[in-house]
Amino acid sequence: MNLQELIYIIEMLKEREMLERSGSTFKLTKTGWMEAVATAEGRRAKSCLILVPDNEERRNEWEERIIPSIAQCGYAARIHSGSLSPDSVPDDYRDIAESKLLIADLSEHAPEVYFAAGYALGLQIPVIWSIKRDESDVMRVRSELIRPIVWDKPEELAALLQQRLSV
Repeated sequence: MNLQELIYIIEMLKEREMLERSGSTFKLTKTGWMEAVATAEGRRAKSCLILVPDNEERRNEWEERIIPSIAQCGYAARIHSGSLSPDSVPDDYRDIAESKLLIADLSEHAPEVYFAAGYALGLQIPVIWSIKRDESDVMRVRSELIRPIVWDKPEELAALLQQRLSV
């Protein structure tokens, strides 16, 4: 392997939020460790992309309380970094296309989440929709095809997702 290949691998792992750099030190993130453990156990976790509102508190809820439950079902789940933007379209949609499952949280009603989930459905990638109960009454798009899991607490959503994914 040459230096250019090593840099490419490091950048790819950073983009997938599996590796973080602090000075000259590289460390695996939670997602990186989950993938490493799954690989060491001889099983390959399926890729799961999660689209959540660009809200730090909500992202933390997902990372700390919900993603571990998804991982127990054999998925290497990661939250999409930031909102979908015209500048990052090729990378964003490549991430979606490489996923085996997409979870779209409709809380805060980001139009990009609807679009990305529709793109995933067009690629025959299963989509699980979710929405926080206090926001479900004002859901902007009503469709028989979009039937979100309604939740109050992250632990409740984690249990419902685990139940849905273990079937």
